[in-house]
Amino acid sequence: MRNGTTLTRFIIEEECRHPEATGEFTGLLTDLLTDLLTDLLTDLLTDLLTDLASEEMLVYTTGSGTHGFILDLTIGEFLLSHGQIEIPKRGRYYSANEGNYRRSDEPVRHYIDYFKEDEETTGRPYAAVDTGSLVAAFYRNLLKSYIFLYPGDTQSPSSKLRLLYQASPLAFLVAQAGGGTSEESQPLMKLQATELHQRTPLFIGSMDDVETLVEFAAGKRTQKRVEGVRVSPV
Repeated sequence: MRNGTTLTRFIIEEECRHPEATGEFTGLLTDLLTDLLTDLLTDLLTDLLTDLASEEMLVYTTGSGTHGFILDLTIGEFLLSHGQIEIPKRGRYYSANEGNYRRSDEPVRHYIDYFKEDEETTGRPYAAVDTGSLVAAFYRNLLKSYIFLYPGDTQSPSSKLRLLYQASPLAFLVAQAGGGTSEESQPLMKLQATELHQRTPLFIGSMDDVETLVEFAAGKRTQKRVEGVRVSPV
């Protein structure tokens, strides 16, 4: 489907591809979209008075690819801007709160040090990007070959992200775009929640980078401490 297609049309055409569809899911999505647009337009029209660079992106999947839509304020519709997003197998950037470096467990420290080592075949060292925001980091995950680290540490062993309604939805979107996710030792999508507000560490981004993390967690890799880090302005 070409860029510029409205989300409303996109949903309808997706339904037409499945003769067995009842239309109930399309109706639900349409209702959610109407509520979302109402809230966004109310908030954005206020925000735009002070921030002319505001951009709202909606990322959507039903299990057959990940698609990005940008809100066009002139018509009040989300327009397809990134069809069939594909995350590269290996990234170029990483994001981690290195202020918690010493409180992280040893495999995570080795993993962070790994990104700082010079190694041409894997494109290292990676550039460090500190967004301070999971949402902003996730946007770059999808579009800019990026891996985001939110590990547990000695103060919060299970991290602070909620599995069911924060980590898992992002993991599903990334998986449909060819990326990977892990809670450190196993794929995040394999975790079975036992509590509504269950917490989990999150490592999300390019597949090869996530698989490298699992190797560190399993003790298959170790890494010497590397001093210094390049910081990217992206």
